[in-house]
Order: sequence, then structure tokens, then C-alpha cells
Amino acid sequence: MAVLASSCTKDGDTVWVDDSVVNDDRDAVVFVYSSEQLGDLTYNDEIYRGVAAAARANDLWLQLELLSDTSHLSLRDQIEILLWTQNMDYDDSRTLIVWCNDNYEPIYKSLDNLLTENPRVTHLVVESNDTTLAVNTMSFCLYGAAYQAGSSVAEAMTDVANVVLVGDDSPDVVQGFRQGLSDASRKVISSTIALSRNGGYNLADSTYRLAYTLDESCQMVVPLCAEVAQGLTRYNREYAGSFYTVGINADMRPYSARVPMSMTKNFASAIQDWIGRWARGEEQEPHQVYGLESGYCSLVISADYQSLLFSVTEQTKDLAIQKEKQYLGR
Repeated sequence: MAVLASSCTKDGDTVWVDDSVVNDDRDAVVFVYSSEQLGDLTYNDEIYRGVAAAARANDLWLQLELLSDTSHLSLRDQIEILLWTQNMDYDDSRTLIVWCNDNYEPIYKSLDNLLTENPRVTHLVVESNDTTLAVNTMSFCLYGAAYQAGSSVAEAMTDVANVVLVGDDSPDVVQGFRQGLSDASRKVISSTIALSRNGGYNLADSTYRLAYTLDESCQMVVPLCAEVAQGLTRYNREYAGSFYTVGINADMRPYSARVPMSMTKNFASAIQDWIGRWARGEEQEPHQVYGLESGYCSLVISADYQSLLFSVTEQTKDLAIQKEKQYLGR
């Protein structure tokens, strides 16, 4: 197992290797992340929690690799050096590299020779839907959980007549939630507001400012990413009687009393289980999509809303799984 030292020179293709770990013959797991990713309390931290738990449970040597936008090297160069060092032959141990950022997909494709050069090095890209990559991918689908959420709102939350979905992307959430509303016995109006990360502004702050307008026109807001949810729950905390917010990706009950339910992705458990199978040498499907049936995605009902929503949520679970399979083309 090779480790990048604190300095490396691309011009001379020189890489400094830390000899102290060369003699460690344990299998290793490398967690690769970008600047400002760790500490987000949701997506990246959950992935790291699963990686760290798997390393402890399977006696793996754990290494963290930061790919920084502020480095004197380009991200492509940093990835190329990382892959080159991991492909160096030192012993018979295996290495798993976990990439938590699918934004690197174009670089993976251009460096696929390095990705597959060493048969003892395995790669896992989290939240990638690109089945053409020459590496393992894992993604999570919230269609089923969103279907349950839409059905529950329409059937049980009679004080909700208008719902707004806010963000850009997450078609699984948009289509699942709307289908759940459509199939219910009570009709609820839904609309979508596009709010993009590409504007160069803080998405949570932009959502918080938008929340004043939303509070006048709807009774529930469904965020399409965690940053939007942060702005909504901040508004909820400051205005106790404001709209309901549906949590996304993580259980957001602790952040607001106005969160009746959360559509969750259990990144930590899914990744810990995947790494455990890899550590045991078990064969796995190279491109996996986890939905409601897998148990890694779910609709979590907040404690204060259990009596109102739990039974209708359970009644729609089988149908939600069936609808999700149709959405995924299974």
C-alpha cells in the first residue's frame, strides 16, 4: 500500500512514498474527498462514517486522501498521481478506493487505464448512475420513499392543500412524490420552483429568503437537496407556525418541529455492508441502485406525527416498492 506524502512534484513525475506503511500487509480502504466536504453532517459525513465502521469491523488499514481545489496541481493531476501510487506493487494486500464525489466521472473515464491497471485495487464511486464506468458504482433512489410521502400527505394531512417542490434535479423525488399525490383519494396541488447551485450563491441562504414567499402560498415544501432543506428548516425554527418541511437524505427531525417525515438514504450502513462483502472476497454487482425495498432508503416518520401518518405509510409501502421498480425499469 503506497501513501502520498505531503509534497509531490508533477513536473518531474516524482512521488514521495511513506515507507512506514509499506510493510503493513492488511487490506486497505482509501476514502477520497474534496475540500469542505467533511463536516456537512449529512452526505459526506455519513459516507465516511460507513467507511470508518467497515475499516474497524474488518481490520482494514484506513487512509484519507484530500483532493483540494486550492492545490498547485489540477484535480486531474492529483487523481492521476493517487492512482499511480495505488497501482505500485508492494505485497499481496488489496486496496479499495471509495470516491464520494461523482463530479470526477469525466476524469475517471479519461483515466480508465489507471483505474483497471492493478487487479488488487478496487474502486467504488458513491452516488453515481453511470454504468459505463469501468469501476463499481452505488446510487440511491428515493422514488419509493417520496411516493409514500406524497400518499401520506394527501390521505392524512388534510391541512395541506398546496405543496411546492424546491431545487434542481432529483427527478426520483419529484416524480415519486407527485405520483403519490396523484394516486391518493384526496387531491393536493403541487408545483416546482427551480433553484440551482450554479448561480454562485449559498443555496441555503437563498432558500431561506425564498421561504417568506413560500409561506404565503403553500402549506408544505419538499426540498430536492440537503442545502435547500437547511434553509427551510432554519425558517421553520424562526417561525413556529410556518409551512411543513419534508426532510431529505438524512433524518431531519432534530432540526425543526415542522418536519413530519424525512426521505432518508442510509449511506453509512450501505457502504459498511458493501465494504464488508469486499473484505470477505464476495462477488458483487458492479453497478448497484438501492431503493425502498433494499432497506437503505426509507420514509422516517417524526415522533409527533406517528399517530397521524404511520398506518397510511405502512399501507402504501408495497405499492411504493412496485411503483419504484417500474420507475427504475426493473
